[in-house]
Amino acid sequence: MNGGRAPLGQISIGSWGNPFDTDYVFGNTPFPAGGEHDLTYVFNADASQERLYLDGALIGSGSTHVDPSTARYSNFYIGRSQFLADPFYAGSINELRTYNTALTGTQIAADRAAGPNVPLVPERASACITLLALCLSLRKRVAQGH
Repeated sequence: MNGGRAPLGQISIGSWGNPFDTDYVFGNTPFPAGGEHDLTYVFNADASQERLYLDGALIGSGSTHVDPSTARYSNFYIGRSQFLADPFYAGSINELRTYNTALTGTQIAADRAAGPNVPLVPERASACITLLALCLSLRKRVAQGH
């Protein structure tokens, strides 16, 4: 969140504002005061795209060019910045989810509909889990002589 109350998604591998080491996207609407809200930042280096969602609706998007794996920081924060001049997030965080794949708008909507404490299993992982469960089931049948 920036000082103007608009949500902000950012990956910075050096210093704020340097166009060669920072990707960021501002939301096009102020963050609502009060109540619980879902804020989702999607950074997709493979597609060179970043997106910001508030309560399941796309509120900002941009292009990416940095590689977060090259960051020189040893601390990573949620709700605050590496830089003391930036304002801290003045709220609470009820739940934090991270995924190792870029979620689609459809997946974000499904995640929101499922509610808190029900993590979304992205499609590729679901297939792996289903396949693993099937293999375990077949192994059990073979072991039992079926």
